Amino acid sequence: MSRQAACLLLGVVLCAAQADPIRINYRLGGGKIGTNTYDARADGSFESTTELDVGFKIASKLTGWFSGGKLVSYTLEEQTPQGASTVTFADGKAKLVAGGKHLDREVKGVGEALFANYHPQVSAQLVAQASKSTELVEFSTLFIDGAVVRPLKAKSEPGPALVHNGRAIQLTRVLVSLGPLDLHFATDREGRIVGISAPSQKLIAEAEGFEGVFVDPLAAYPELSQPTHAVQTLRGARIKMRDGIELAHDLVRPAGDGHWPTILVRTPYGKLLAQLQGEFWAKRGYAFIAQDCRGREESAGEWDPCVREGRDGYDTIEWIAKQPWSDGKVGMIGGSYGGLVQWAAAVEQPPALKCIVPQVSPPDAMRNMPYDNGVPMLLGAMWWDNLVRDQNTHMEDAGKPPPHGARLTELPLLGLDEKVMGRPMPHFRTWLKRETYADWAGFDYLKDVPKVTIPVLHISGWWDGDEIGTQLNWSLSREAGKTNQWLIYGPWPHAFNSVSRLGDVDYGPTAILELDSVFLRWFDTWLKDKPAGFDRQPKVRAFLTGENRWHDLADWPDASAEAPRTLFLSSDRLAAGAFGGGKLVEQPAAGQAPDGYSYDPGSVKVPKSVVEGNPVDDDLRLHLATDKSDYLVYKTERLAAPLTVAAPIALDLFFSTTATDTDFFAFLADEDELGRMHFIGQPGKIRGSYLASLDRREPLVPGKEYRATIQLWDTAHRFAPGHRMVLVVVSQMFPAYARNLNVFQPLATGTKMAVARQTIYHDALRPSALHFWSLK
Repeated sequence: MSRQAACLLLGVVLCAAQADPIRINYRLGGGKIGTNTYDARADGSFESTTELDVGFKIASKLTGWFSGGKLVSYTLEEQTPQGASTVTFADGKAKLVAGGKHLDREVKGVGEALFANYHPQVSAQLVAQASKSTELVEFSTLFIDGAVVRPLKAKSEPGPALVHNGRAIQLTRVLVSLGPLDLHFATDREGRIVGISAPSQKLIAEAEGFEGVFVDPLAAYPELSQPTHAVQTLRGARIKMRDGIELAHDLVRPAGDGHWPTILVRTPYGKLLAQLQGEFWAKRGYAFIAQDCRGREESAGEWDPCVREGRDGYDTIEWIAKQPWSDGKVGMIGGSYGGLVQWAAAVEQPPALKCIVPQVSPPDAMRNMPYDNGVPMLLGAMWWDNLVRDQNTHMEDAGKPPPHGARLTELPLLGLDEKVMGRPMPHFRTWLKRETYADWAGFDYLKDVPKVTIPVLHISGWWDGDEIGTQLNWSLSREAGKTNQWLIYGPWPHAFNSVSRLGDVDYGPTAILELDSVFLRWFDTWLKDKPAGFDRQPKVRAFLTGENRWHDLADWPDASAEAPRTLFLSSDRLAAGAFGGGKLVEQPAAGQAPDGYSYDPGSVKVPKSVVEGNPVDDDLRLHLATDKSDYLVYKTERLAAPLTVAAPIALDLFFSTTATDTDFFAFLADEDELGRMHFIGQPGKIRGSYLASLDRREPLVPGKEYRATIQLWDTAHRFAPGHRMVLVVVSQMFPAYARNLNVFQPLATGTKMAVARQTIYHDALRPSALHFWSLK
């Protein structure tokens, strides 16, 4: 979990004195991660201390003074992996000290609404005010961590009484909308915060004496395994691989004798955070193992990301099956890299592996990271390699901008990592030299996916940066005739099922699913052979954006969908730039002139946001540059009726170029009645030198006409009447991807540039066209 996520997880200060300090225990995924203690005194002063361990340690102390119901002054002292920081506030002025830097700030508009990341009691008055309204009300709120006043929305919500020691305790419950994250607060009759829940983050915080303040959603499913077992934990144990290297793991299992099915999580980010899930599973009759991947954290060996995970996964699974506490059945779960390792193991076909749940899983090296269909990732590859640059995981750097982002345009790429990140990135340098599939033995599992026969639950989101992995794994499995496959596609980023809002787009409260019961039902079905009925679950659950509703489908693409549709590229004047004449039409044009634009890699600039702030941007707005014409835009007429667009989505592109190598990106957008555009799904892309195959690179012939199929990433969206579908074609997405310099040369060392003149054809003989399915 990133520090940013940890900050958002926690959520306050009584004006009246409290007789006794109140202590709140925090649990993440079922495992305890820390405590907060709050002490309010009769003179209006207070002290709040919080200590957390979420794979990294956080210590925070807040002291201050209330007078007349208002916060007069405070001092916040924190120690995190990023270092020490202090915020002081008094008389409307604040001083922030961090990393040797000082910032003085005047703070205006401070009222009674307060919020602090790690000190929940300061929000008591905010909760009390919000409890008076059943509709979201905006409060001007002092965010104590940054000494800044910003709006925050909150409202009351219904909830049951807490039954404690045989008596019912009435609680006040409030929903606080904190950007993309919803927090649920509960207070007792005295107004004290006694519970905080962030369901999408699997975080629950409960005051001592108020355990059970939030109802466990799994209680509604008595047919599933119940939490009846005592738990025992073994930390730091080791498993020997076939080459003698020992990998470290933590084991959490039911106490006492018995034979249990095992759930395995393998991670490069440290098993400590992963093993917090163990108590949840062990209480329900499962053994749970969290293992550090080879060369990571406590495990021995040399780490070559993604390359050895198949063999190590196989050896680990077969070792588990032979243990005296094992019943011989193993399932796997995990996201991102933790999803990839499941596929890597599954294609090795260990007999004990009975099912997997790969979430937001990347595919092969040449299909996403570090090469996205041949197009090399740049900033994201450096960012990730920086987190895993040595044997330890450096999540403290996850939210930091690159120290020298302005240098991203420098060449060659080999050595750019040190110029931009301030240190060499050994994996990044290796990746630059591995340009074809032949260089990626071990990180090329896709070809073997059809061999996987076990049940698979695929999970991803329309905005997941690794979504293409789920897309490819699902399609390969279905094409091979596998029927024991299930799929969930939400409107989520890589941190799947964690937010329901991205930028100014709100997908509504139903966008977040209760997945714990889904996962428990899955493993009960396939590991315990319980009649839990997962085989009766919908094969596919897909969230239709624009309509903001889940659809239960029989397959993906859905067999009941309308026949695939085609819209042809057309233009009555050049389609280049924001004001071009590009159109999407039902019939191909007979004799239209082609469209064209120039792509100059030397003119590409580093975005200001990358130099100054977080490179991760969740804004879905599309802003077309009005001062440039180095892209093409094609639009439908305004729609008279709703139109749903669903995957598979592909662009057939007939083109020529003056370059010996070049890139094309294609993405969709929704334009509303006011001309505002929002991205729909993620772009497809090609690098010209890989047109024939990802197994080899070949130069393009300048002036030669080519046909390329650009597969856009899966999505499902409803265009409203009066809106337009928009297709954009461009030749760079820097700095997410390295620029194509338009010269066929080695990626790592190339420095020569050329301006490419791109020509896109759309006539009867060369009908460039967009193909998609349409849900009913």
